[in-house]
Amino acid sequence: LVTIPVTAANNVNNRFNHNLYFATTPVWKWNNTARITLAAWQTASAQDAASLFSDPKFTTTTGSVPDLHLRLDSPAVDAGDLAFIPVAGETDIDGGKRVTGPRVDIGADELGPIDAWRVKSFGTSATLPEVAGDLANPARDGIPNLVKYALSLDPTLSSPSDLPALVP
Repeated sequence: LVTIPVTAANNVNNRFNHNLYFATTPVWKWNNTARITLAAWQTASAQDAASLFSDPKFTTTTGSVPDLHLRLDSPAVDAGDLAFIPVAGETDIDGGKRVTGPRVDIGADELGPIDAWRVKSFGTSATLPEVAGDLANPARDGIPNLVKYALSLDPTLSSPSDLPALVP
């Protein structure tokens, strides 16, 4: 149950946006009227235009309590506000950088830098170990992903000539 107890009369300068909602039976209330879809809530409240209603795909759940860490295929990844700029010292729930990809992730967790790189580099294949795993070699050039990440190389392109070389 998602209940947001606000009305047009008492909602002064409050803004809801870039949220990820998920519930088995969602209900938003606006002006004492229940809305059972995100679209109905958005229309009635003029809020949450860029918000989503989807399974957040947390990595693990203990009982009914999620741990808030995002899977690589979570719809929350890179779905936050484009204009978001973290304040100095702002971190995610693990004390990590608040933005590691092109956009902030929705929620308390931000993917770690290597996972943000996997999502950027492999898109929907980022969850496949044979493509995006540390030792995978999708370019078939003998250079594993972990080395390409460390050297800022594109893992989908053959790049033996871009490896550092010893100079005698």
